[in-house]
Amino acid sequence: YMTSRNKLPVGAVSDREQCGSNGGPIFRCPQRDKRSSEFNNKADNQLMRVRQILIVSMLLVLGGGPARADWPQWGGPNRNFQVDARDLPTTWPDSRPKEVWRRRLGDGYSGIAAVEGVLYTMYRSGESSEAVIALDAETGQTRWEYSQKSVLFPGYNKTYGPGPHATPLVLRDKVYATGVQGTLMCVNRTTGKLIWDRELWEEFGGTKLARGYASSPIAHKQTVIVPSGGRGKSIIAFDQASGNVIWESASFKNSFNSPILINFDGSTQLVVFMARVVTGLDPDTGRVLWSHPHSTKYDIN
Repeated sequence: YMTSRNKLPVGAVSDREQCGSNGGPIFRCPQRDKRSSEFNNKADNQLMRVRQILIVSMLLVLGGGPARADWPQWGGPNRNFQVDARDLPTTWPDSRPKEVWRRRLGDGYSGIAAVEGVLYTMYRSGESSEAVIALDAETGQTRWEYSQKSVLFPGYNKTYGPGPHATPLVLRDKVYATGVQGTLMCVNRTTGKLIWDRELWEEFGGTKLARGYASSPIAHKQTVIVPSGGRGKSIIAFDQASGNVIWESASFKNSFNSPILINFDGSTQLVVFMARVVTGLDPDTGRVLWSHPHSTKYDIN
């Protein structure tokens, strides 16, 4: 469901009610058991089944036409989960939204990026691989699919499925995506052909999280930035075109987080919620501007 500022269609979920992970279009998910702070097993199974089937519905606005807006990354155009649109309806029509098409995909919690009539997401395409896929928004037909080997490491925690967990970033003629094994990949937006990839765990000593890598990439100027958790390399900026390292910074352990950009007093800061701190960096150089301790059980932020 899409929101306009803080108005929600009837039946939509607010930020506080959202479940799942890493954003993208919000699917209705099972309510928490009021007698317990944990999902019961039945709700967990329902949630995984929701992600296994991709359903696109057309919502008719007051003017009679479909509501359209690009959603090129985790969190939307401005990474704040808001749509820059006016006059969106605040109630559902009398009949449910028309279902245009549906198709089955594999496991995963990847959100959906939508740019110029094409949908981009990730899913588990088998026991030993995961895929980035582009689909026609009108028909659901595959435009292209790039599959990469991804064998889960021994001891991987499948409590919330085998992944992937991150949402693709669509930027000009490229798509950037991160796999559950810590692979950052860049593919051609038109063909899906691999341009470059980097291994955040193996090359940079990143934090090997028990449930897999979950951080969605973010763009800044000519770089794409991701957290890794490696010593002296916990946050890394790569050149968008070549994949070369532009800067690497700090020694914070990684968590299940996705960075954002904020403007503070006229300057742009990259804010990242690592395992035990929230920190702000200069996105041009990687210089740490500030950090604040924030410890949680299991280092989950």
